[in-house]
Amino acid sequence: MNISSDEKSRAPATQADVQKALTDLGIFSENVLHALDVLSANRIAYHPLSHLALRMRMPSDEAHELLKSLEPDVVESLETRGEWSFALARLDEVRAGQLATILKAYRSDRNTLRESLGQQSEVLRLRDELAFSRDLMGTILSNVGEILIVDLGGTVLATSAFVERTLMVSRGASHQELRDRLTFDPMAETGVRDIKIGDRYLECHISDFVSNGKLVGRNVSIADVTEARELQRARERYEDSRKQLFSIIAHELQNPALGLQSFLQDTLDMVDRILVSGKVPDMEQDLLALKEDVFMNQRGQTLLNRVIGDIFDYVKLQRGQMRFTVESDVSLDYLLALCSMQCEPLCQRKGITLVKPDDVDYDGIPEVVGDSTRLVQVLNNLVKNAVKFTPANGDIVLTVGREPVGLSDDSDQHIYIQVADSGPGMSASEIDMVFKEYRGSRSDGLGLGLMISDLIIRAHGGRISIESQIGVGSVFRVALPVFVNPGAVTVLPGSFSGMEIF
Repeated sequence: MNISSDEKSRAPATQADVQKALTDLGIFSENVLHALDVLSANRIAYHPLSHLALRMRMPSDEAHELLKSLEPDVVESLETRGEWSFALARLDEVRAGQLATILKAYRSDRNTLRESLGQQSEVLRLRDELAFSRDLMGTILSNVGEILIVDLGGTVLATSAFVERTLMVSRGASHQELRDRLTFDPMAETGVRDIKIGDRYLECHISDFVSNGKLVGRNVSIADVTEARELQRARERYEDSRKQLFSIIAHELQNPALGLQSFLQDTLDMVDRILVSGKVPDMEQDLLALKEDVFMNQRGQTLLNRVIGDIFDYVKLQRGQMRFTVESDVSLDYLLALCSMQCEPLCQRKGITLVKPDDVDYDGIPEVVGDSTRLVQVLNNLVKNAVKFTPANGDIVLTVGREPVGLSDDSDQHIYIQVADSGPGMSASEIDMVFKEYRGSRSDGLGLGLMISDLIIRAHGGRISIESQIGVGSVFRVALPVFVNPGAVTVLPGSFSGMEIF
């Protein structure tokens, strides 16, 4: 069958016919039609690539690439004398008719053909994008994504290899199968759900799956959090053990400590009576040495008592068992007066000046709600900590103030007390650990004071912040809420770690 003669007997082709023929034969370039027009005139002879490239108006290598893509359905080729040649392949009747339709349009109506080819190019581009997207999604689901996607009916559209292995849910699974495996309905929920499959813990993030601005299903992103959950349980067991250990230490030390304290005091009293009586002058030096030894042991006992007290306070705060006496009229001048009275002797022994606020500094400072005894305990801890790090002849400055920023829903402002030292200062990493680790020494116990202070202030609905500069010093700032109706406050507002304030 000769295409040139056969095409004259055919009925005029529509643009749809041309479009279909182009698609079926895989022709997407007008340049290819220049070559096919030449090849169709002689179906037997092979035409050199150089000649066809000239007709196609492109380099030989580009022409070769376009023509080779049509093998073996439209053209065939051979290589002779170092050059490729092409001829039309043996076409069946259907393909021959399709090629005749395309060439007729090429020879008679180039504009219509170009429009069809333009549509072919768009089809090719979309096909390539679709193939790329499909391959990309398959790669993600198979290697990276721990995910499954369902349509609005709950049928699984896509799933990762991880989900298939873990949940035994594959593409096409029904809504009921999915609910049975997940133990919840992803079509009825959003947010985060935890599930347990065998010995594994999975965290499921459910969100809407939107395409072209329309809701088309749900996306379930699944993370294996088994290791994190085991670590969390280990932390909880550790915390429970640590709290239990503190409780045991405190109770075991309490009775012996009280007994030793009483013994030491009785011994000191006895030595004093003997020395005053003058009945044993030949033993005076021995008794003085004994008194010095007892005095040193008494100082150690005082430290032991402080450690035990800190442990008791820490355990009570962690367990929510510390009782607070709620007072609605606690004034800052009263708190700082008590703190100064207890801490000034310590400062004087080290030659440190404790600078207190002037009376006028308290003007306009409202009273706060809280337990005055515990608040003074906090201030004492902060000042004693400042004394520890402030060098001899240094200064510790106490200041007070107020700010119109509330710390709770029932307050419209807060007051603050600052304790500033002239010590060595702290780095950012040290500041982060101030309330998180034991910073004690042999001279001052376990170092629970700052941790306890932080817990007490948080229980009052306040906070402690720190500013520090290396070589300059540190400033601890205690902020407490000022309540709009302090008389109505019967329970302190703070809570942490599940703690209840009594």
